[in-house]
Amino acid sequence: MRVVRVRRDDVDEALRRLLGADVVERGLKVTTRDDHALIPVRVFPPTSVLRGIEHQLGEVEDGELPPRDQLRTPLDHVRRDAREAGWSGDAVALLPDRWERLGRVLLIRVPGGLAEREAEMAGMYARVLRVGAVMAEEGPVTGVARRPSVRLRWGEGTVTVHREHGVEYEFDTARQMFSKGNVGERLRMGRTVRDGETVVDMFAGIGYFTLPMAVLGSPRMVHAAEIDTEAHGYLTSNVGRNGVEDVVRPLLGDCREVVPRGVADRVVMGYVGGTEGFLDVAMEALGPDGGVVHLHEKYGIEEVPERPMAAVEAAAADAGRSARLLSWREVKSYAPAIVHAVVDVEVR
Repeated sequence: MRVVRVRRDDVDEALRRLLGADVVERGLKVTTRDDHALIPVRVFPPTSVLRGIEHQLGEVEDGELPPRDQLRTPLDHVRRDAREAGWSGDAVALLPDRWERLGRVLLIRVPGGLAEREAEMAGMYARVLRVGAVMAEEGPVTGVARRPSVRLRWGEGTVTVHREHGVEYEFDTARQMFSKGNVGERLRMGRTVRDGETVVDMFAGIGYFTLPMAVLGSPRMVHAAEIDTEAHGYLTSNVGRNGVEDVVRPLLGDCREVVPRGVADRVVMGYVGGTEGFLDVAMEALGPDGGVVHLHEKYGIEEVPERPMAAVEAAAADAGRSARLLSWREVKSYAPAIVHAVVDVEVR
């Protein structure tokens, strides 16, 4: 019997994607074992289906997974609970089919038609998904510190520990944003950094890119700058939590003031919203022989990679350097024509 092995924290998202790809063996139960789950599949899914989710493909003996008459998704369970609680069919139809699970905390957007029932709804999702708290998303992240617009609607405590690709991130979901849409990019950076490199992370946050580079790669040093005191506190504690104190140097303050100059083989600009305005600092951070700059920003899909590349070329020219595009990728979509993109540029 073919199975896909995923972490228990990722089983909801993995199951949703596998069901969408129509590869799940619906006659058998998803089975949890310790910290992972086995999802039965008729055929192994294409690589793209589970991109960004840590998983393994394998086989178990026939009969090892218990049968079930009909596989139910978490949303099926929530809908059932809502009907049993007396909800109308129209109200049940409004229940959201997407959410974000960050460790013990669930983030979910409440439809307008369920505003008066949001606490009851949050409790249903919490019981089905077995989380300790549910936060209602109310708007976009705001400000330099990237504060999320959320409210606690069920449970207690907003601090969580989210595990991803062997890296642990502790943070306060009410105070720091964490985008699971960036999961593939975090993993890519962990695999991209080269042995012995010196890296400058100009917008480190709680360690979004710093930690996978330090844990999964072998850099000589990562200088991680963060302007927000609260996020810097979690960055520092996460460095210790992941055992990379000898590799990461957390820096508190504006990256224009605290980033070391003339040392970097690689500069990460993992922020969106005016990032191009800091390209002069990135050029100064690079060592005498140059290196690679990873510029993140939101662009119209038709502007990539020409617009960000032009900005890097201009900054490089001002610094007496040259720039060459290595690659670019869409990190995630913001709207039909707007994307969060990253360009990888070699600067010499």
